[in-house]
Amino acid sequence: MELFFSRMKVELIYRQKFNSLQVIKSCIFEYIEIFYYRVHPHSTLGKVSPYEYEATCAQHGCSLFLKDKSKESSHAGKNRC
Repeated sequence: MELFFSRMKVELIYRQKFNSLQVIKSCIFEYIEIFYYRVHPHSTLGKVSPYEYEATCAQHGCSLFLKDKSKESSHAGKNRC
């Protein structure tokens, strides 16, 4: 979670000046819902966005993303639908 906030600060907050709290809230919402959730690839999801991951899981099942058990990392189990 710390990495998420760090990236958001670098990619959004530090790049511009905001005129009001409402503008900040709107930009943060857009960053999370549009960029981070739908576009930004996540290494723990096999280098796809959460949106793509959920769509593929719903259509084909999550087994497409599960790696060989002997090669799984310690946090790979969190990626199941």
